[in-house]
Amino acid sequence: DIDFRWGGDPNIVLAVEALVASIPIQLKDLQVFTIIRVIFQLADEIPCISAVVVALLAEPKPRIDYTLKAVGGSLTALPGISDMIDDTVTSIVTDMLQWPHRIVVPLGGIPVDT
Repeated sequence: DIDFRWGGDPNIVLAVEALVASIPIQLKDLQVFTIIRVIFQLADEIPCISAVVVALLAEPKPRIDYTLKAVGGSLTALPGISDMIDDTVTSIVTDMLQWPHRIVVPLGGIPVDT
């Protein structure tokens, strides 16, 4: 298990639609803090590792920080939008990567157990 800290500045624009307005919202300054499990699948052939498997642990919950910026509008036009986006981003990340879900990165062309 590894203490994982990642930060980046992706260019992500979310289209948020509500009854009263449609506002494009930019997600910036993304940072992720969590504990990840890294598993090396061993093989009989050199380089002796067929894949690296990465997954999030159930506890502690990942901390995901970011900045939201309305593109051509105001975030105050849609009350509760920040909480809704926070819940959505967290659920997407955990649904994709929380154990038993995982990312498998094959190495060296050796067959991999998925």
